[in-house]
Amino acid sequence: MSYKFQIGSAALSGAVIQRLGTALNNQYVFQNDGGTTKALINAHGVVSGSVLHLQASASVQDRLTAGGLTDSSLTATRVVFAGANGALSDDSDMTFATDTLTVTKLGAFEAAGAINFASQAMTSVDINSGAIDGTTVGSTTQAAGAFTTLSGSGALTVASTSALEGLITTNGGLTSKGALSGSSTLSIAGAVQLDGADDGVAFVAADNMYFRDAGTGQMRRDSWSDVMEVAAGTVTATGLENTTGVLSLAIHSLGAEVIATGDFLAFSDVGDNGLHKESVDDLFTKGPALATEATFSVADDYVNFLDGGATGDAKKDKWSDIVTLIAGAGLTATNGVLSSDASPSPNALVHKETLAEGLNYVTGTKDATVYLPQGADFGDTIRLKSQALGNGKIITVSPKAGGGTTIDGESSIALRSQYGAITMIYAVTGSWLIV
Repeated sequence: MSYKFQIGSAALSGAVIQRLGTALNNQYVFQNDGGTTKALINAHGVVSGSVLHLQASASVQDRLTAGGLTDSSLTATRVVFAGANGALSDDSDMTFATDTLTVTKLGAFEAAGAINFASQAMTSVDINSGAIDGTTVGSTTQAAGAFTTLSGSGALTVASTSALEGLITTNGGLTSKGALSGSSTLSIAGAVQLDGADDGVAFVAADNMYFRDAGTGQMRRDSWSDVMEVAAGTVTATGLENTTGVLSLAIHSLGAEVIATGDFLAFSDVGDNGLHKESVDDLFTKGPALATEATFSVADDYVNFLDGGATGDAKKDKWSDIVTLIAGAGLTATNGVLSSDASPSPNALVHKETLAEGLNYVTGTKDATVYLPQGADFGDTIRLKSQALGNGKIITVSPKAGGGTTIDGESSIALRSQYGAITMIYAVTGSWLIV
């Protein structure tokens, strides 16, 4: 083994081969004149040192690993990218400072997450797919928009003139602060609210109304007078007449008809001031009960009756005339009052029968109860005779259950004497008097 030493500067030619071993013989050590180590090359080919400068066209054949790498040709804040043959370079069109990346142009890309544009302006945008949700389009500066279908869940507000070249359909409200015009059909399925219509001019019969044609579905107009002519219908059937747009009742023009059961009449209800109908049947069955109550004068008052002859019409006659007509044999009519020309026939009673005006008598072998008549008139007289009853038998006189009358203040009396008799007159309301 031979060694060669050179003190001072030396020039080497050819290859210098150093086979590195282990321990202290496993690396090249490069020191300056002061003995300070500047770089090391170990057996694995790793170059290390505090600062490594690669000049001009120096190259690394495999991989370069460094704790810090400085390229003096680069400009601060510019983003570094690989150029031809992997040369590192930068460009003023792409910079990064603090937390902001600035790029003059950005090619096609696909975002893997949400992008927050922080309310920054976007110009020359061409959106061809996807959806825009939860934001207002044109909230500050508006421009034209073209849509195949325009739909919304709220109001559509147009601040200027809206020209509709084709069909527009809305299922909700349509509000326009400017002129609304169209060269084709305007179809509205919801309510139309015209807040800007002038209400300072009075409506007259010569004015026109707009309506939807039931045949074509299009808007038409006609004069108010013509509309009222349609509303009035045929006067002989409706009783309504149109005079230059004013409707009036024309009862006299209705077709004549004979009134019959089941027909109705119109009336004004005093309770609710409303118009109602009432059947002719109720008019004649319930109407008379609504007449004012008054004392009937048998000599002067009238009653209604149905003519059973040829006419079948309702007519009237004096009550006194009617009484004269019904006063047959044994009866006398005097100013509408009938009187008997003879005493009434005696009334034979058995147990639980009702006493009649005039003479009543009871026979038999058992006790008997007889009842006072209900609905008696003042002056009615009842005579009761006990005729041939068995010994010890009693006739009890009392009102029927719920009758509410008394006899000389008693609820009942008993006739105990054989062949005994009693006379009672109805003289006070609810009370019979024994005379």
